[in-house]
Amino acid sequence: MHLLDGARPAVAVNLVIFSLTDSLRVLAVRRDAVPFQNQFELPGGLVLVGPEGAGGEGPMDAVRRVLRDTVGNVEFLPHLVGVYGEPHRDPRTRVLSIAYVVLLGQVSKSVNGEWLSVDQFVQISAFDHTVIVSDSHKILRASLESQKWVLCLLPKFFTIDQARQACEAVSGRPYNAGNFRRQFLGWLAAGAVEVTPDLRMTATKPSRLYRIRDV
Repeated sequence: MHLLDGARPAVAVNLVIFSLTDSLRVLAVRRDAVPFQNQFELPGGLVLVGPEGAGGEGPMDAVRRVLRDTVGNVEFLPHLVGVYGEPHRDPRTRVLSIAYVVLLGQVSKSVNGEWLSVDQFVQISAFDHTVIVSDSHKILRASLESQKWVLCLLPKFFTIDQARQACEAVSGRPYNAGNFRRQFLGWLAAGAVEVTPDLRMTATKPSRLYRIRDV
């Protein structure tokens, strides 16, 4: 049989969009059609193809389109989670989904969806999106000790205390302030973050502001 004979699966993208409000939140969209009507799902959609299967989008084009339609035009750094392709993950047809994590530090209030806690989402979501979010959260947690990726959850300019609070929100546990400061200064020495000339007044004293140098 020729490689392209017979039915082929559709390809989709799903975005696990994390942000910080009072805690770590994931953006969920409520479905208005069957299957799983009125349940929450991740933002996503099919990778569009051109006429007769020629041309169309690449996966990253689809990521940009879905992100723009969901939260507007924002800077983002997608992190690949994995490809999900169990035969019956979508009861309608065979769909392979490429899942990405996107961390947003500043989010417009006019998003197309609702911000849920990770625990809320994994209890009430459609398809296999519970698994995708759980996998994404594990990847984000695992990055805390070795990477500064989590800082993408912060505003463009942030204090060391804000960075610590972001790590605490992701890990679900408190950090020792002194130990975290030493870890943060290691990021600074390595050139991962840079100090700015600006200060921000806190309840007790002015605090130096930092920003991510590169991601």
